[in-house]
Amino acid sequence: MDAVRQALTLALLVGSLAAGETRRVLLIGINEYAPPAGESAVEIKADPRAGDLVPDRPPRTRASFRNLHGAVNDAREMRLVLVERFGFAEGDVRMLEDRAATREAILRTISEQLAPAAARKGDVALLYFAGHGSQVLNSKSREHLDESLVPSDSWRGVPDIRNKEIARLLNAMVDRGLIVTFIADSCHSGSIARGAHPAGSRLLEYDPRDANDAGYTGPSPQERGALIVSSTQSNQEAKETTDGSHGVFTWALARVLSTSAPGAPAEQVFQQTRALLQSEVSWQEPVIAGGAGRIRASLIGLPSEAGDYMAMRGVASGGKLLLEGAMAATLNPECELERRGSPTVRVRVTRVVNLTAVEAEVVAGPSASVARGDLFELARWVVPANDALRVLVQPKRPPRAEIERVAKALEPLRGELAWIDDPTAAGAAPTHVLRWDGDWVLETTQGRSSVRPDAASIRARIGGTKARLLVDLPLPSEFDPPAEGAVRVVDSDAARPHYALAGRWREGRLEYAWIAPDATEDVASRMSLPARTDWVTLDHVTRLKEYAVRIAKLRAWLALASPPASSFPYTLALRNVQTGEERVGGATVTEDEEYRLTLKADAADLRKLEDDGRLSPRFVYVFSIDRQGRSTLLFPPLSAGNDGNRLPKIDEGSGPAPARIELGGPNDTLRIAEPFGVDTYVLLATQTAIPNPGVLEFDGVETKAVRRGAADPLEDLLAGLGTDRRRGPAPAPARWTVTRYSFRSVAKRR
Repeated sequence: MDAVRQALTLALLVGSLAAGETRRVLLIGINEYAPPAGESAVEIKADPRAGDLVPDRPPRTRASFRNLHGAVNDAREMRLVLVERFGFAEGDVRMLEDRAATREAILRTISEQLAPAAARKGDVALLYFAGHGSQVLNSKSREHLDESLVPSDSWRGVPDIRNKEIARLLNAMVDRGLIVTFIADSCHSGSIARGAHPAGSRLLEYDPRDANDAGYTGPSPQERGALIVSSTQSNQEAKETTDGSHGVFTWALARVLSTSAPGAPAEQVFQQTRALLQSEVSWQEPVIAGGAGRIRASLIGLPSEAGDYMAMRGVASGGKLLLEGAMAATLNPECELERRGSPTVRVRVTRVVNLTAVEAEVVAGPSASVARGDLFELARWVVPANDALRVLVQPKRPPRAEIERVAKALEPLRGELAWIDDPTAAGAAPTHVLRWDGDWVLETTQGRSSVRPDAASIRARIGGTKARLLVDLPLPSEFDPPAEGAVRVVDSDAARPHYALAGRWREGRLEYAWIAPDATEDVASRMSLPARTDWVTLDHVTRLKEYAVRIAKLRAWLALASPPASSFPYTLALRNVQTGEERVGGATVTEDEEYRLTLKADAADLRKLEDDGRLSPRFVYVFSIDRQGRSTLLFPPLSAGNDGNRLPKIDEGSGPAPARIELGGPNDTLRIAEPFGVDTYVLLATQTAIPNPGVLEFDGVETKAVRRGAADPLEDLLAGLGTDRRRGPAPAPARWTVTRYSFRSVAKRR
């Protein structure tokens, strides 16, 4: 009997591949870029025309090859997710790591592994790269720079692998009818298929040798059916996590893939990944490219068969039960699972071993009755403690009188050069930054050096009127760092702050604001988190504490993990009232357009859930969080409580569940208005109602409504997000999900 149970369990947990279809994967991870001991890098000299072709990027020799830390871990993490969560055969997943990932090996293995002679129409080909990205000078390309992947033998002078080369290889796979996915976690990856830099960045200086090659000019792979997912825009750096163990993008993607419902559309996985990524690196903007049909299929182009159950596999050390299954990646310590069947046995997770296994202890029921192959399903969900918002405030700051003296001494420069008062404003990217770092320093793209903070010294150092100067003034030493609750003050860039305290001298007074790193106007328009807060004077400096709490709350919503669920197949869309056009996450909406909130589901998936008796109606809540951190409950109206929001309505005699559900009455529309930028729409679906939906509407400091009646675990969890109330794990029901969608709102043309 145990053998039969075990066989059935394996079928549930792993599933089977579609008949005759093969899933081939090549995962590339490169940490080792520096020459081996005893070797020296080949100095790559710039083409004489480089300075003219790329005037804003002074050519340098590429002779420094900085190692990474998390790229190999990224490739291995993706392997675990694909094998254990999506059922890929281990023999069909090939790895190229570190020194083995040379240019020649990468190009050869892409063809041998992903498109061998035996490949047939309908086979899956998935290419993943984690490592340095860069650019290559090309006098024949439009912007004179091609995006590139950097192989491990670049230090020998070997050319990068340019986007045009990748495009040719992917298009050859599309020509053969393969289902193609390419994922890149590297700098400049936003265009990968179509100077000294900070630590933790996956970016090398561009190769200043002229490729002189028009290269591939036909349709891009994504236009022809491939799916391209990139960690950054074409002009951005890709960051690693603060401990260097992973790229931030892959960290987010692996977590979302591990916790998403099987077969979740690529566009939904991407939106969830983007939200989680921007909770850690607010300005890094990932990219997804592919036809409408492709991005609505799963990330790998095929449905996953992984189950939402865990199976008892044996006894671990200390008498703990060892449970295995794809759901392990979604669990946290303290989560509880319950055995299917009788007698009832409940276990509590004590340790997450890896993506496929957890250890657990029996907390209720007869432990002796548990046998190998028994299936356990989630009974109690626990959300990990809040990760604090990290804000940078310089230590050992000068007194107010000294800061004001410096500010006044620099005033003559305002009329001589471009003076930057706000780096997030239009055209405000500075060429020079004067700031306090234990001493006054002047920073440029060429480096930093100490300087006397007066007009004559700065004028002599800049040496021209084309400079754009930003003077970033520190908080006076008489004032405490403005942070509290779930906000943690750090004192160096090495701690990878989410925001830094910036100061300026304006109209004869000091003003301060929180600003996200590298938040230029272009970056700010794509951020889910605020690019900066309002500027405040020293008389109102306590407001900075409130602003930090507001950002912490918004960030907590972007990062909130909910239990896995496959019994509620609906996603959120906006339907244009005038045109009937539906907009999904990632779309742009325009000022004064009117939309209806709509739930939609794939009709075939919906029917299958109904036929299996697994469709579970949920209480539905939708709210939007604008770029300033303000949340507005859109459905149901606060005045309605929980009347009419349990969906779909499939009571006896009501007929099959609809594939489209418009929320609210015919007059309940959403009009696009200021503030413009990226708005995050949150779909919360829970098996039990939230007694007071007012916890979902907040101004960043306090919820607007006061809870009445008995405490509700989920309500308490949501109300405490991003505050010091959430210093430890929080229990919550097992049947609720949070899905986030980003829409970019813009002003209409006048």
